[in-house]
Amino acid sequence: MSSGNFWEEIRKTVVFVTPIVVVAIASGHLMQWGLSEYRKAKRIETEITKLHAAPLIGVILRDNPSAVKALKEAMNGDVDNKTTDKSRIKASELAKTLAWPSIAVAQNEKIIAIWKAQYALLAHFEKMDLKLCRDFFESGIRDVNALDPSSKELFNAVLRQLEAGYLDGKGKPAESTTLSQQDWAELFSALGFTEAEMKVLAETSRSDDREVCDVGLKLHDSILTKIAIERQPRIMRAIFALASSS
Repeated sequence: MSSGNFWEEIRKTVVFVTPIVVVAIASGHLMQWGLSEYRKAKRIETEITKLHAAPLIGVILRDNPSAVKALKEAMNGDVDNKTTDKSRIKASELAKTLAWPSIAVAQNEKIIAIWKAQYALLAHFEKMDLKLCRDFFESGIRDVNALDPSSKELFNAVLRQLEAGYLDGKGKPAESTTLSQQDWAELFSALGFTEAEMKVLAETSRSDDREVCDVGLKLHDSILTKIAIERQPRIMRAIFALASSS
């Protein structure tokens, strides 16, 4: 990939993993069509109660009562339209806008812990299901209840680390998380990414599950093993920022 279009390719990609996409609501339990208004309201309240107990999204809802109202409205629309689309989109939007600013300014060790938890889940998926590995790296997990117990445990570990980062950074002033074009170019050169791997990274829709999974694993592993530990958090924050802005 030439230096002239490198930054353009990096900026337009949406493959940087963003576990801030919270999908605990996509369980399907809510979607029972033909409910009366009373039963529908009770069902939604039950789902909201479950979310309050879930990692990350639970503290977001407790800290932001307006988010609860917005999520209820999305759920109500989904029941009427027989989908889970609005709920998923709204939960993701709330997590990105309400959680990310705090996570971004968490202590360095919290950021590294999030990265390592993601890497552990990607490595697990690579061994058991390349499609899940790809999905998690590209956009997150859409249906947590479809995961096997070991995958759920690792996924929840990611959310718990994100929650720890959120709580640690809450109330702290914002900091810049951007890298320059030169920074990105030097980073991927230091990580040893080939032109073919950069093409996969920028155009995942044209790549197969194995290729996408492999670049996701390489990105996570190489930052931990090839970059000095004092530089890692800044790079990780920049990648998370790209994900949360996509």
